[in-house]
Amino acid sequence: MSTSLAGRLPLKASHVYVPGSSFEVQGAGEWYVNGIYARASQQVNRADAFQKAGTSLVLMRKGDEGWSLVDLRGSTTFKWSLRAVELYHCMRIPAGPVPPGVGWVCVEGEGPAPMLAPGKSPLLPFLKSPGPPEEAPDIPTGTSSAWVSSASKRAAQQLLDSLTEPGLKRKPLRGPTGRPPVALNAAKTGNLESGPLAGARSQPQLQSLRTAGRRTSRAPPGAVTNFMRSFRVVLTRPGVQVPWGYEWHDEFFSQTGSRIVSGIQKRSPLDRWNVWQQVAGRPELCVQPGDRLVKADGRWAYYEQEVCLNDSLQAPLLEKPDKPDLDLDRRLVLEFVRPTPRPAQPIRPRLEVWDTQSALVVSWDHPSGSMEPYKQVWGWAVAIVDVDHEIWLIVDGTTFAARSLSLEGADVAVAKPELCTIYVSEGLGHGRPYAACVAMLTDNGWSAFSELSRTVSIAPAAKVSDAVLGLDPEDDDWKQRPRFACPAKIVPGASVPVALRSGPRDLLSTERWLRMEVCVEGHEGLVVTPADSSMKLLQIEKVIPGSSADIWNNKQELFELHGYQMSFAVQPGDVIKKINGFSGAQAMLYELRRKPAKLIMTVDRHCGGNTVFEDVPQAKIFELDPLDIEASKDVEEFNWHVLLSQAEGALCAKMVEQDGHALQQALNIFSEMLADHAIVMVNQGIVQEADRRILLDVRVAAVLQADIIQPDVDVISQSVEPPMKRPSENWRNSMEDEMPTTSDEISLIHLRKAMADAAMDEDQLQLAILSFVNSSKVVRQSYAGQELLEKAKGLQELWCWWRQSAEAKEEMAQVLSQMLKQEAANQDDDGEFHDFDGQDPPYDLGPLAVQLEECEKFASEMGTLLEEGHVVWERLRQSNLRFRAEKRIRAAMQDEREDDLSLDEALSAGEACGVNSGLIAAGRERASAWRANHFKIALHDELFQAVKELRKHVEKRQKPGAGAPEQQRMRIAISGSGLPPDNPLVLEAWGLLRQWEQDNVALRAEARLGSAVERVKGGFNGDAPEAGDLLGSAIAEVAQQGVDAKFLDAARKSLAAWQESRLKRARQELETAMRYSDEDFLKDALELAKTAGIDEESIEKAQRQLSRLRMVDEVNKMMDKAMEDSELDPLEKAIQTAHSHFFVEEEMDMLFSGSLQARLRFWAKEIMGAVQVHQAEGLEKVVTVAQKLLDRSQEALDLFRSKTGINKVPDVAIRTLERDLRGLQLALPGGRDLANVHTATASIERVLGAVERYASELPEVIAMAEAQVSHGLNAELVEEAKMRQKDYDLTVQELEEAIAQNMPGEDLKLSLINARLAGAPMELIEQGFAKLETKFPEWFVYTKTELELLVAKQEADDIQELSAEGRFLRLQDAADAAKLLVPRLEKSILEEVEDISMALAAERSFVMAVKEAKDIMAGLPMSPEAVHVRALRLGHAIQACIFSAQEEAKKSIPEAEELRVLLEEEAQRRQDALDSALAMAAERGTPMKDLLMSITAARQASLTPDLLQEPYSRLRKKKLDFVTSALRNACSSGKYALAYALLHRGLALKAGEERNGGEWRSGAIQAEIKRLRTDVSTVKGEFVIETSGGAFGTSTWRKNPCYLVRCFRTESKSKRGFGSKSTVAGVRVSIALAEAGESPATMALHVVRNNKDVHEAGADHMLMPGFEVVAASHEEDDMPCCDFDLLPGGQPYFIVPSAAKGELGPFTLIVNATESVEVVRIPPHLREPSKSSQKFELKWAQERPFGVFMGGGRFKSKAPLLSWYRNPQFRVSVGTKAEAPESIPVELRGRTPPGTSLSSRELVAMQARPNTAPGTPLAASDRLDKAKLRAVFDSCDVQRNGMVNKRELIKAIRRDAKMAEFFGLPMEIRQEDGSRDAMERLFQSMDSDADREITWEEFVSFHAAVRKSKEDVLELDNPPPPLLVVILTPQPLPKAGSAAVHVLRNQEERGEEDGLLAENPFFHQVLASSAAAREYSSAAEVGAVLKMPESGAPLIVVPSLKTSSDTGRFSISFMSTRDIHVERIQ
Repeated sequence: MSTSLAGRLPLKASHVYVPGSSFEVQGAGEWYVNGIYARASQQVNRADAFQKAGTSLVLMRKGDEGWSLVDLRGSTTFKWSLRAVELYHCMRIPAGPVPPGVGWVCVEGEGPAPMLAPGKSPLLPFLKSPGPPEEAPDIPTGTSSAWVSSASKRAAQQLLDSLTEPGLKRKPLRGPTGRPPVALNAAKTGNLESGPLAGARSQPQLQSLRTAGRRTSRAPPGAVTNFMRSFRVVLTRPGVQVPWGYEWHDEFFSQTGSRIVSGIQKRSPLDRWNVWQQVAGRPELCVQPGDRLVKADGRWAYYEQEVCLNDSLQAPLLEKPDKPDLDLDRRLVLEFVRPTPRPAQPIRPRLEVWDTQSALVVSWDHPSGSMEPYKQVWGWAVAIVDVDHEIWLIVDGTTFAARSLSLEGADVAVAKPELCTIYVSEGLGHGRPYAACVAMLTDNGWSAFSELSRTVSIAPAAKVSDAVLGLDPEDDDWKQRPRFACPAKIVPGASVPVALRSGPRDLLSTERWLRMEVCVEGHEGLVVTPADSSMKLLQIEKVIPGSSADIWNNKQELFELHGYQMSFAVQPGDVIKKINGFSGAQAMLYELRRKPAKLIMTVDRHCGGNTVFEDVPQAKIFELDPLDIEASKDVEEFNWHVLLSQAEGALCAKMVEQDGHALQQALNIFSEMLADHAIVMVNQGIVQEADRRILLDVRVAAVLQADIIQPDVDVISQSVEPPMKRPSENWRNSMEDEMPTTSDEISLIHLRKAMADAAMDEDQLQLAILSFVNSSKVVRQSYAGQELLEKAKGLQELWCWWRQSAEAKEEMAQVLSQMLKQEAANQDDDGEFHDFDGQDPPYDLGPLAVQLEECEKFASEMGTLLEEGHVVWERLRQSNLRFRAEKRIRAAMQDEREDDLSLDEALSAGEACGVNSGLIAAGRERASAWRANHFKIALHDELFQAVKELRKHVEKRQKPGAGAPEQQRMRIAISGSGLPPDNPLVLEAWGLLRQWEQDNVALRAEARLGSAVERVKGGFNGDAPEAGDLLGSAIAEVAQQGVDAKFLDAARKSLAAWQESRLKRARQELETAMRYSDEDFLKDALELAKTAGIDEESIEKAQRQLSRLRMVDEVNKMMDKAMEDSELDPLEKAIQTAHSHFFVEEEMDMLFSGSLQARLRFWAKEIMGAVQVHQAEGLEKVVTVAQKLLDRSQEALDLFRSKTGINKVPDVAIRTLERDLRGLQLALPGGRDLANVHTATASIERVLGAVERYASELPEVIAMAEAQVSHGLNAELVEEAKMRQKDYDLTVQELEEAIAQNMPGEDLKLSLINARLAGAPMELIEQGFAKLETKFPEWFVYTKTELELLVAKQEADDIQELSAEGRFLRLQDAADAAKLLVPRLEKSILEEVEDISMALAAERSFVMAVKEAKDIMAGLPMSPEAVHVRALRLGHAIQACIFSAQEEAKKSIPEAEELRVLLEEEAQRRQDALDSALAMAAERGTPMKDLLMSITAARQASLTPDLLQEPYSRLRKKKLDFVTSALRNACSSGKYALAYALLHRGLALKAGEERNGGEWRSGAIQAEIKRLRTDVSTVKGEFVIETSGGAFGTSTWRKNPCYLVRCFRTESKSKRGFGSKSTVAGVRVSIALAEAGESPATMALHVVRNNKDVHEAGADHMLMPGFEVVAASHEEDDMPCCDFDLLPGGQPYFIVPSAAKGELGPFTLIVNATESVEVVRIPPHLREPSKSSQKFELKWAQERPFGVFMGGGRFKSKAPLLSWYRNPQFRVSVGTKAEAPESIPVELRGRTPPGTSLSSRELVAMQARPNTAPGTPLAASDRLDKAKLRAVFDSCDVQRNGMVNKRELIKAIRRDAKMAEFFGLPMEIRQEDGSRDAMERLFQSMDSDADREITWEEFVSFHAAVRKSKEDVLELDNPPPPLLVVILTPQPLPKAGSAAVHVLRNQEERGEEDGLLAENPFFHQVLASSAAAREYSSAAEVGAVLKMPESGAPLIVVPSLKTSSDTGRFSISFMSTRDIHVERIQ
């Protein structure tokens, strides 16, 4: 531009450039590289760098060799690294200050190489001319609106309108030549305007497309674009009788020919496809109304073709429904399209090879604009293809591993949305070419996969550990990470993933009810019970072997359903909803009792979770259809899911329609957009197919048009054609029959259209067939014509069959429903008729019979409906016959003539017809009554005489025994008279008998009681001390024997007076004996006091005084001797003896002096020892304690000297106390100085180490340190501190002056930095920064950054303040920010920062290695080799720390060295355990015991299971070798629990699959087990990570699953029932433990209980340390099992199964008991108190200061030594009151209340077995009054004699269902199912006197006992008591000594200073201890349990070791059910 021109035009930013400010990269093969690169703020190799905005692409100089274009892969620092990729390079020497324009070559980027031009950077603001601002172009970005390409706005909208309005009629588009225009594939033919068919287009349309201008390329990545989503549906049907299930929109099809889904038939293959896609979590693949069909079986679904061509071919098979042809194609693949807005595909990724890793690096760019991670973008999908083999791999977004798409592409995790680069190495092969593509997930769904990247190949290279390079994927911290499925066939640029629904995606991964329709042949073999309290459902308890149901079950084949093996065979646990049309439990039971020929049942099976049926099931119902067997497999075929562009989608839609004009228009648009590269063609060959369809449309249109003008053809031909010779008429007539005409073509077209009709109109198809039959002979009789005609006829027949089948099924269902409603109205749930006045017969079976006959030809499709109709018809026919028979019986029973013969005849006929047995029994009873009534009259007189004789004896009331013969005669007369119980004479007789018995008993009792009263007259007498006890026994014995109440009251008063006199006498004698201190007298008085019941406090005082009287002289001698001796041990033992005999210091001066001397000697020795070795740690507290002891000893010495006369203290006590006092006084100054120097040194070093933080403390620490310089403190530290103080004052002054004055910005910056580093107050620093920001803003950020770096460098050694990783990251961040500063910081500062960073890196590696070593020592599973490697790594980290780390970090090196040695030992220990296990497995003939022990030892050594595969395999083989023989031995010996356990083992280990498992496969073993008793119960459990506690004897054993076992009784009887097998000791329980899978393999079983102290404390359901082993499995047992006696009402017993450490898996616990027991699993959160929990670490060691706490042990036999009080002490105080204290769950309280639902993961409760105690009566209510009980009793008492026998009880139960429910028994009492035994036990429980009759009194007593028992159980509803649990756990290494825990409390106003325990057992109380069995234990856990007092002094817990030489490391835990506060006070 010339100067003059520039002066005339306005100046714009785009006209003038700033040279060198930017460059434009052009023409690069890597298209994303092109663009503007602006100058960046950083320099590389002393030259400016240029960066492309928003990317990591940089132009920077490469040394002196030239310039490079580099991808830094996300790095913010411009430097060369392993991650940087050099794309292009330009060699230029010298390199120059700016990149050259030409000369670039390719390095890693694709060709061609780029060129550079000066960039168009805008002018600076002051160079711009004023004027209106330029408007920037509006570029659509983000996801807020849909993006539409400018290339298709008009044409695509027209097509979209045509798609949304299919009813719009358009005329066919005609070209100039009369045929529709044809569009060629622009991609293949090039220019569309040239070529042989260019004229075929219509000129107006071509002109409009030409003037459209250049089309925009593709939508920006992520922009919402309208697509047509194409997906495929795979359907399978069993035969042609089943329609596919699609219903098309008739109107759309008739207008346009398009097949659009209008509906889906229920229970069709298409419906099941949708159901299973929902199950699989892929709702996007479900077919919906509105979806458009485009292809079927891979071909285009043209409107004139059938959807399924096989329908017409398979139609003849309708006549052979029972013989399907297995070779027929039963599948159909449909392809649908659906309009969908989706984000545009991303830009193709970049793919490089990382040679150092033999891996691929996939990187991509994020969409620009407002699309942010976790807001609009939610993840990425990455796919990789092996180009040579076309093998697709999908990359998991969590592990970055490449997996086969065909195998693992159905469930893949997305990569995080913020990622742009991933490294893929796993799953790839060397030497193969790979390419990659990506797809992104946004708020609008998944985009299509991008185009493929460039192809690269991986060459073999040495692989560096990913852990070293930091490439290991971290743990997945995104819990809600989306997942997707990817089609098996990926089309780059089109295929799209499918989002998966969150949660489980398997059918049975959650609880479901599978509903099935089954038809069981026969009626026998099902044992059912009501499944719920509402009596609506039945549940199958078992299927009897060999029965008809079992035979039918065996015929059912297994099938696979979504990965699970299923069968239609019924099984125990199935719930029956309907049987033969009956619903309701009672009605279904009636139908089963009727014994029908078939059972058509609706069965619900609970699968996928808790298999115990509940009243309100929570699982969803899934109706299982026979089609699901194939449908569940079809949904797994997912190989096509693409996004079609609007143009291609419209072309696909128009392809299958009948509008050629619309197809031509769609083809034109698609071809032009394809030529402009605006879209991608997915369907290859679609253009050629569209051309063919257009030509076909022209042909069809011509035929139809010719048909219209056919009459005028001859006329036109005559007028147009020239005269010529015409053929003869005969020739023409002969050719008409042989040549097809236009009408033939029309009939053919109509026939094909009728066969493809969407409505499947059979009438229209019939007309088309008739039209085709009337066509010409040559067409009709041709092979193709015959074949088409046969297909049409078959299709017509198929459509007719489908329609008739559906109609027949609907009519059958209506008739059947009507008959069932009529049956429900006439009969009740038991099948009984109540109205006999209606029509006879009650049911008209004609309509049902007619419908059954019509449905026979559709039997294959009717399913169970036809069978149900036959069963209902037969049942109603029998009901008609039974109605007539019952009507006849009722008439005979009402006959006033009492004709018993006629009644018997009617009853016999009724029995043959199945009349109710109750009515039959009533009729026979009435007939018997009629015959026997006259026999009972003659016996009345005999009974009258017997009553008269006995009344005489009762009135006289003589001596005991009078009238015995008369009462015997009366009993005989009552039984022989046969009079009813309510007869007045009988009632009088029974009353006389009871009165005679009571009088006889009372007479005997009165005589015995009078004799005892005489003995106690006159009060207590020492010569007869037992007189009162004898009287009390007599009163208790005769109280229930009818003695007069006045006589009993007088006896009780005599006993009370005697006891009062004895108590008075005992109190007087005890006081006298204590006053005079007479040893013998005091001993006798104590015995009498204990007998008389004097309070415990008085007795304890007397006992202590007696002990002191016996030992006072001996204690004085021991103290005298021990004081003279200078050793500490004799003196402590003497003091121990005095304390053991209740001597206290306040009352005994010798003991007081001795106690002080012992303490003085110990502390003097301790201080001198610390001074000698110069060990000052902990010495400060020791000096404080010693000073207080000196003061106290001096006061005591002054007190001793002041005492004179009789109170004078012995000289030895004063003299030795003075000696020991001087010893401590001499030692104390040295110890104090050493402690002060240590404290001062630590304080000054702390301040100097972080002076920038603690500068304000400098004056204080300097003063403290100066005072200790003379005692040995380093003077240089003081001098350094003074210098720092001087610097502090100077910098503070300078900063204050800088703030007050207007100093330059640089000076203010320097003052701020110096002051901050010197520790100036932060308020002053903030003032300085405020001024700097206000006055000099250009220095503010610079100063902040520099100061942050200097502070981070200064605080890099603050180990106590921040972790190594935190300090390292802080320093790195500060250094990265500082490197960007201009001007740059001093080089020395940065170099120092680098050195410190290296030191911190070494420290970080050291810390991580130490942590890993500790984890291994704590039991981290790992191989011996890996442990050895970790030991080497720790050694390397130690060496690195020695050479590189800071001094503070090196202080941990000794501990790390110790850990390294322990790691080496641990590796050897694990290796030894592994070698032992492998040797045992390899040795032949190894006993199973030795093999089990070796495997257990290996697992306890933390070895992983993969190392023990051979031992585990050998163990499994040994188990299976003996399982069969052991099972039979157990059966023969009566060990039922063991037999069942062996059965479970065989099933779990799959014994049937073994070579010798024939008996298991045939079911013989299972049959033997089923013949055993049925009282064996199983409890299912599982070892999971939380409940896998390892083997017995370890500290974690109590974490294993724990079960509470207890008696489960409803009555309390002193006399056991007949046949009871319980032992005298209690219920005999046998238990066994079996595997439920391959793992666990090494199990053991223990039955334990808490010790007495723990039980009394209230830990009922908590298993605590110190437990007692009641029974346990033995190591030599093949199967873990044991037996024990369970005491009723005793303390709880716990069953604890265990396995070796780390063995996880299910197990089965088998329980067999002689009576009913209950087994409840205790949830983990209830095993220990969880309200409060605190933990402390303890250490007893010889080195200081830990040696102070080695105080030895405390034993029950005597008082503790004084050294015991030096053990660690903890004070426990109760905190705030708990708002909601932990309560015992209802499942642990005994009986579960109604409505309570128990979770299978929290507890497993055993149900009562048939041969155990009967079910609890009163099930409907816990409280019934006596009136209701009386009504029940009278209902049972048929004879009205006041007693109920067994026969009456059985009749009452059979008569009334409510009565059966009341007694907890079934209505039918039979011997086979155990109900007879249950009734016997119930009857014996109520019959207390065993006379085989139940009286009213016995009945009431029994139910009162039951209610009392229930109330006793419910008392446990109260929350647990306030418990305190203290557990001491030793560390594994080094081995610790035996330990114990004591919980104590000081007496009021007693105790040492600082709240310590009073050092005399007289002044404190031991509340609890771990010394229940053994006082000191080396067990894995030692603990004490205490019921915390409500108030009083705080508790003190003292852990201790057995001897003062024992050492060890321990962890002590405090747990409580209340809020507590624990602090260590010593």
